[in-house]
Parts: sequence; C-alpha cells; structure tokens
Amino acid sequence: LVYSIIWLNNSTLLASTNLGLDIISFTPKDHYVKHFTNFTDKGLNFNPNSLCKLDDIVWVGANNGLLAYNHTKNLKVTTSPYFNIVDAKVSSKQKWIDLSTFSNWADSSSSISLESFQNGLTVHFHGIKFSNQQNIRYQYYLEGFEEGWSELSTNNSAMYNNLYPGDYKFRARCTTDGGISFSEEKAIRFNIATPFYKTSFFFVLILCLLSAIAAIYYGVFELSL
Repeated sequence: LVYSIIWLNNSTLLASTNLGLDIISFTPKDHYVKHFTNFTDKGLNFNPNSLCKLDDIVWVGANNGLLAYNHTKNLKVTTSPYFNIVDAKVSSKQKWIDLSTFSNWADSSSSISLESFQNGLTVHFHGIKFSNQQNIRYQYYLEGFEEGWSELSTNNSAMYNNLYPGDYKFRARCTTDGGISFSEEKAIRFNIATPFYKTSFFFVLILCLLSAIAAIYYGVFELSL
C-alpha cells in the first residue's frame, strides 16, 4: 500500500508504504528499487500524504516519529534534534513588533537595526526529536548582555527588557543527552541605536547653543554699559 510519493530528482522517486520506504530510480541505461524497513528500534508507521522535500532533506511523517532523509547520502535517521527559532518580537512604544517584518531577521550573519525605544526582546524556539522528545532541553545566551549560556531547561522562550544601546547576538540550541551533543545553533543579531540626546553630536550641539547664548548675552551686556 503506497501512502506518499515524491520526486527526488528527474529520474528518482521516493515512496512511503505500509512496508517501509522505496527508492525507485530509472534511467535509459539502468533502473533499480531500494527498499528500507528498519529505521529505529521501535519502527515507524508512515502517514498518508506526509512527504515534504526541503533542499536535500526529505521529511517523512509517521505515527510515532519523524524521519529526515538526505537523498544525496545514504538513508539514515537524524541523531540530533531539529531546532529552530519559531517566533521573535521586539517591544516598540508599548507594543510588540514581529521581527519577521525585517527582511534580514533570519540571517544570523547580518544585524537588524533597531531604534533606541525598541529595547525589549522575546523569543520562542522549539526542538523536535520524536524518538526522544521528552528529554529535550534548551539553552540560550544573549551576547552583549549575559556572561554565558543559561542552564539546561524545558523552557523554550526567553524575554529581555530595557536593553541598553549596543550590539547583541541571541543564540539558542537544544539537546536530548544532557549537553553531550547539541542541535544546530540558531541566532539573531541586532543593534539598538543610541538615543539622540545621548550622542556626541547632541552634546556638541548643546555646547554650541550655550556658547551662542553666552555670546549674545555678553553682547547685550556690553551695549547696555
């Protein structure tokens, strides 16, 4: 019984069935079928219409697990949890703005520029490993504000308020083995601008203004003598 079929490339299909996974390849010169059954010690019962291809990875949904298959390599079950930041917002004048409105928010190599009043951050993240989901623990670390990683916990969110102007990098990850190995780390870089009244330009402007007032006052005083 075939549940789902997806193209891996122009000559290769992946099919999930009630008996496992089949990789079917056919070219003008050759064709073959590879059958796979044992993926975990508990096995996997695949669901209908549950194949999704993202770049080189095919995700296969099942009743008791999730299989990640890199079709450019040999079939295997991922050992590290899948991890991602699912939501991030910054506070802005008593309201929250979704960071997804910034074009580069998901690019950890670039920095998001925030105004001085956008100085609060809340982040939600999540890890998935169906064969060991109950043991997932999270860590996070805001560079520029904290000294190091938080303790491992089941808490999958972080919140910061009243951050000072400067450069920051929020980092997060998860583990299922107590910190022996970790998932791929996800990060968000951002910069909070210095308020105008705290900039060097503002102080120079005030100094010039005071000097001008003093000069005018001195001139008026001289004329009155």
